[in-house]
Amino acid sequence: MRKLIGYYVKSLSRASKSLSKKSLFIEKPWALVDNDNEIQKLIFKKDGELILSKNGQVEIGSWQYLAEARSLLIDRVRDKLLLQEQFIDENVLILRKDGTTNDFFALANENNLPDYDIPTYLNSLKQRRFNIKEELLLNGDIIEIYDGNSFGDDYKRLIGRKVDVKTKDEVLLNASGYYTSKCNQYIFQLENGYISHVMNRKNMKYFKTYDGQEIELEYFLYSGENEPRMVTINGNPVLESKILLEDKTKTLYIKDSFLIRVTSNTALQSNDGSEYEIENAVANAPFSWLNLTVTNNGKPIKDGSFWKGNLQFDVKGSRIIKIILRRDYKLSKGFTVTIEQKNPVFPDKGDKIVDFTPGSILPDGKYRVKGTLRWLRIKDMAIV
Repeated sequence: MRKLIGYYVKSLSRASKSLSKKSLFIEKPWALVDNDNEIQKLIFKKDGELILSKNGQVEIGSWQYLAEARSLLIDRVRDKLLLQEQFIDENVLILRKDGTTNDFFALANENNLPDYDIPTYLNSLKQRRFNIKEELLLNGDIIEIYDGNSFGDDYKRLIGRKVDVKTKDEVLLNASGYYTSKCNQYIFQLENGYISHVMNRKNMKYFKTYDGQEIELEYFLYSGENEPRMVTINGNPVLESKILLEDKTKTLYIKDSFLIRVTSNTALQSNDGSEYEIENAVANAPFSWLNLTVTNNGKPIKDGSFWKGNLQFDVKGSRIIKIILRRDYKLSKGFTVTIEQKNPVFPDKGDKIVDFTPGSILPDGKYRVKGTLRWLRIKDMAIV
């Protein structure tokens, strides 16, 4: 309660009147809900007398306005208080005990606020003054959007508006995070007390992930729109993730709950039956896959190598760092050699011979590749 009163006092300070205009508060019935949750009634008389009544028991004290301190000096018989004016109008007197930061005395004009609901009254003042749109949240809290009523139901136009988040006991200023409307249709992203994004869950496309979850993606995945697109699972923003779709054809990269990149994947099954996805790969051009990311069911793979047909892929940090083709060539002098080559067209210097037939020794020398007009010079089982 004290935090709420303090919040409204700060918000409405410029709209406050002053106790120096004594007609605002004298000869009127004021009600104070005390620490015992009981109502104490006060009447400030024109002659400085103060009538205090609680449960029908009356005491006579006194009051004096100190203009130089903008304060009321109140003698309640049992004690004396110096109360500084914080927010004053015809309906409420919000005073703060001198020397404190949040020890408020909130008095309601009994004629105008018979229910004594001061927070609700102050909230209505604030709403009118700042044209506030209130959005009830799923958890029961309320987002107060400054100048929010100017935009009607066009929630996208609320981006950039200042907001406060009102809980049961206090108001959060400069709030950051994700807040879902009670109707479960809108998700507000707040950054330091301002709306940075609004997601309308009706404008969603749904996708199944490889691990069986259903994600919601704002707008359409393949639309090419430049607007930021939020990603959620069951209405909860996905803060940072890498998600493989069910058919493995796409991988979504997500940061701070927004889609930042989509890759098109080429599926590959290695010689040992393992399944991999090569991100942004051209399907029939494996030698163009160098430096591309490779995953196994969406997960990074260990450093090492795997084979696909006669191709060897060396992997480090889940990236393809080397591609080697193993190919057989028939040479002059009756030899057949198996060469591990980096160039898919023809062996280059440095490529290694990993097998040959016949015999146990392949002599160094120059050999013609049968069926071509090309030659290979071999030394120490390598192309030179």
